[in-house]
Amino acid sequence: MKILKQIPNFLTLSRVVVSLLLGGIMICSHETTGKQCEITLFLLFTVFIYLSDFIDGKLARYLKAVSPIGGKADIAADLFYMLSQMGILVHYRYMNGFLICVVLLEFIVFVSTSLDHSKNTHKKEIWFDKIGRMTAVYYYMMPLIYVLIQEYVQ
Repeated sequence: MKILKQIPNFLTLSRVVVSLLLGGIMICSHETTGKQCEITLFLLFTVFIYLSDFIDGKLARYLKAVSPIGGKADIAADLFYMLSQMGILVHYRYMNGFLICVVLLEFIVFVSTSLDHSKNTHKKEIWFDKIGRMTAVYYYMMPLIYVLIQEYVQ
């Protein structure tokens, strides 16, 4: 049973590994073909990242394996995916670097509001509001949106 409870953490950490692989694919593709990436592989890896993010939290709650460290690792994996993919897109001039600054600023606001909420409610938890969730989903999808725009508009 202890091994089953580690599956959500494994899924979370796998997002970091897949983000690195995806970044490598994007860089190699651009360097060899001049295109931003091989779209099929990009979509396959991106769908895995999105599904694993959706499943890991639900699975952790189902297995009663929720932990503060797991929640923070989930957020860190999400941020790593966003920043690594956006960083590559910015490097190759497919995306404006200002967007990374916006994402980082929003992340700082998220962390500060979570800390303030924890202090006011005396609960050590990460606090998500609906607007913050919608914003996070948009930022999470931003690399996919930019890759698809570049793939199908040009």
